[in-house]
Amino acid sequence: MSAQQAWIDGGSPARASDGSQPRAAGVVDELVVARARNAVMDLRACLAELGGVDPEVLGGRVQMALSTELATAIGKLTAIRADVLAVIDESGAWRGQGSWTLEDVERKTSGATKAESSRTIKRAKTLRKELPKFREEVHAGGISMAHVDAINHVATTPELKARLADPEEGEALLLDAAKTMDPDRFRKHVKAWAIKHEPEQAEEQARQESLDEELMMIERGWGWALNGKFGPVNGHLVNTVLSAQMGVPTANDLRGPKQRRADALVALCSRAAEYGDIKKSALITPHVSVHVPLETMVGAEMAAQISAEHANSKRVVDKPKDGAKKSSCAHSSQTLGRILATISSGYSSDVFEGLEPATFDDGTPLVPSQLQALLCNSELARIIFGAKGQVLDAGRASRIVTKNQIRAVVARDKTCRFPGCDQTISSSQVHHAQYWRDGGPTNIDNLVMLCWYHHTYVHQHDITITHHEHGWVFRKPNGRILAGPRPHGEKPPDARGGTSPP
Repeated sequence: MSAQQAWIDGGSPARASDGSQPRAAGVVDELVVARARNAVMDLRACLAELGGVDPEVLGGRVQMALSTELATAIGKLTAIRADVLAVIDESGAWRGQGSWTLEDVERKTSGATKAESSRTIKRAKTLRKELPKFREEVHAGGISMAHVDAINHVATTPELKARLADPEEGEALLLDAAKTMDPDRFRKHVKAWAIKHEPEQAEEQARQESLDEELMMIERGWGWALNGKFGPVNGHLVNTVLSAQMGVPTANDLRGPKQRRADALVALCSRAAEYGDIKKSALITPHVSVHVPLETMVGAEMAAQISAEHANSKRVVDKPKDGAKKSSCAHSSQTLGRILATISSGYSSDVFEGLEPATFDDGTPLVPSQLQALLCNSELARIIFGAKGQVLDAGRASRIVTKNQIRAVVARDKTCRFPGCDQTISSSQVHHAQYWRDGGPTNIDNLVMLCWYHHTYVHQHDITITHHEHGWVFRKPNGRILAGPRPHGEKPPDARGGTSPP
């Protein structure tokens, strides 16, 4: 008989692994111990009774009531058990159970997977040490453990963990949102909170998510199987296009959603194969709405201007002496002629700190580089809301880059201008510098054709593109040139289709 079973059946509290009495033994109120013992026995009896009930003999209303009560009980039991696990972790009572970690003990006790056990222990520690307000609300049944998991998934850095203690922008603010949101919506809200307060860390996470993207096609005996995963931006785009292609099923359409989605993908591919030249289709971005608060646009622009003025003042102070040796970067681009334009990747992520991030319609927040990449081929529309959310004014949408400008860029560039890439306009977009206040550039010298992959890459890695009379030079933030210069319209000698970064 185990020590735990002995205690439940009327024995004394279990001793610690070294044989000594457990913490605070001798001063623990015996009445509390007795009540806990009785509660456990009552719980076992109730569970045994419920287990003997056949749900099929119950009426529909009773079935629903029982299901609701069980869900509430499970939530409260999970909260109580989280408290117990957190105390066990602190006291070390799990030692001597034949396991190296508390997670291993939990896995053996609950029969859960290793990942599930780790999540349970992490959740228990977080509630006790970092989220006391969330702990109270979980016990009250106001929110679920899934809300806690959302914070654990995002608040992984010391800075964000410290932010939870902020009386205005921390735990209390998130708890107010959690009470009004389901876990899926709350997860997006927490991500937006993290982007607002740690944009650079969010950028790093977004870069990692883009590296984890994959799509596999495996031939089976019955056909082909697709398997893969996308980050939030590309996944949202793919889902938007497929949903638009699916449309609304007619009364005679007997296909399920999965079959209709598969047929939609086939239809899009068939269209591309049939028409071949899909320039217009490739450059008309699917209708993905991105909501950007005015304060974010103005605040980011002002911060970027201040940062640029500071950088310019430093350049004056650090100006090299006459006769200093020119860099190899400058020498390598001399053959391309004079500079016509310099196209930056946009505003750096640090200027967005403290500003509300842009979001999709469903509330999915965007990191700064994702927003700026989407702006390159979009239409801008002004919508002004009143204090109660009513629309006061809606301006007409206007394209940042016109169709005539696109045609001119396609005729000039012919393929993606990124070094080593020869993707054509069928899988490319037009990239340009961000001038939000002026509504975008109007001169095609400020425009360059990039395939979808390298367009994202340029924004994520802060690549600056210099447009010369006869071609392009791509530079990293440290000034290093990527591969060789790309003359206008010239294909790379060893093109790989832009499938991987340089």
